[in-house]
Amino acid sequence: MARRKRGWRFELRKEGGEYVLEKYVYDQETGAWRLEGVYRGADADRVALTCPKCGAAATSFAMFLGKHIYLVHGGGGVKHKWHLHKADPLWLEYVSRLRALTVEVDDKLRAAIMDAIPAVKDEEARKILEAIAKARAIKIRVRNP
Repeated sequence: MARRKRGWRFELRKEGGEYVLEKYVYDQETGAWRLEGVYRGADADRVALTCPKCGAAATSFAMFLGKHIYLVHGGGGVKHKWHLHKADPLWLEYVSRLRALTVEVDDKLRAAIMDAIPAVKDEEARKILEAIAKARAIKIRVRNP
């Protein structure tokens, strides 16, 4: 029995500092790839970095044998991993934006946050700022450069 092809694939290029993503869908009847759409910027992130099984955003990426890029997300008791593309420099640059940025909270940053807290009117935002001020370091997930 012949192995069935995956139903979609992506092509990525960079135009003027912006990522352009082309999504192709495999047509079983004709046996050919058909262009489904061209996406730029945030739309490209929405299409490429979204889990095909449940629609959640990818939180990190993994390499398999140094040849393939897999995207991963977890949370809510569900963890999915899916193949994105073969590894090449442009794709690695694209997915490296998923890495978490760790910011050390030093005295200068803590003082700036404490000065900003009284001006914040939203109670939830105020609690978040107070928690950041008490922390030693925070991790921020960066999606866009």
